[in-house]
Amino acid sequence: MSRQILIAQAKGNIQYQFYSTSMLYPAYYNNYRGSEIIKNVKLSVYGIVAIIFIGQEQIHYDSGPLNTRNYKVSALFHHLCRQDIQEVEEIRRIIWSEYSDWCKNSYGNPFSQKANQLLRRDLSIKKFRLKSDNEVSKNNER
Repeated sequence: MSRQILIAQAKGNIQYQFYSTSMLYPAYYNNYRGSEIIKNVKLSVYGIVAIIFIGQEQIHYDSGPLNTRNYKVSALFHHLCRQDIQEVEEIRRIIWSEYSDWCKNSYGNPFSQKANQLLRRDLSIKKFRLKSDNEVSKNNER
């Protein structure tokens, strides 16, 4: 999927990029009446790229998709930009310690909750449309 760079900032010999992309993620719904639905939903996810310039060389570190919540990744991005970091290992340590905190929820990752919410919303919209169509057809019969 294509990336859209939202913000790019340089600090010394490091350039940070905050980006948005979309990905498919499996969502799960169970209404506890015997209906289980597993469907891939499209999520907008956010990540950070750090590019370290060393003479003629460039080291690219891409965190990959970190979270579906823009404000969380944005706060991490600005935290990294304020630091005086010169090594990839330090950047990775900061990013993955924050990511591991985001994974401490009942789902075990930062994507499942949003994916399940989107699936439930899609199902309720479809259910509402079916009800509306049934009511319209009943009114037309009268």
